[in-house]
Amino acid sequence: MSVLRLMTSKNAINRGARKLRAAREAAGLSQQALANLLGCDDSTVTGWESDRARRRKPDLEYALKLKEVLNLNPTVWL
Repeated sequence: MSVLRLMTSKNAINRGARKLRAAREAAGLSQQALANLLGCDDSTVTGWESDRARRRKPDLEYALKLKEVLNLNPTVWL
């Protein structure tokens, strides 16, 4: 993978993490409450929002659920 592509991928994950947290907070939801709505563990939501070096992004199933629950566009992770 090229350095530029890797940097772009990390930037997309950073952007997605920030937007997810902002949307969750705007909806007045805790990470635990969002996890309950999505049917996942709160550590999963924490991982998506994390600013640690090992960030994750939601798979398609959860990206679509985030669209439904928070109106968060799935393309934010691309």
